[in-house]
Amino acid sequence: MAIINFIHNVVLFINNSSYANGSALRTQRYCEKRS
Repeated sequence: MAIINFIHNVVLFINNSSYANGSALRTQRYCEKRS
């Protein structure tokens, strides 16, 4: 059970970091269009 929880946390962490990277890229593109 602990192993399943650990894997689940790793998957959530990877999803969150990839989502953060994607939103940062969108923000950067948006700022470039504005300037």
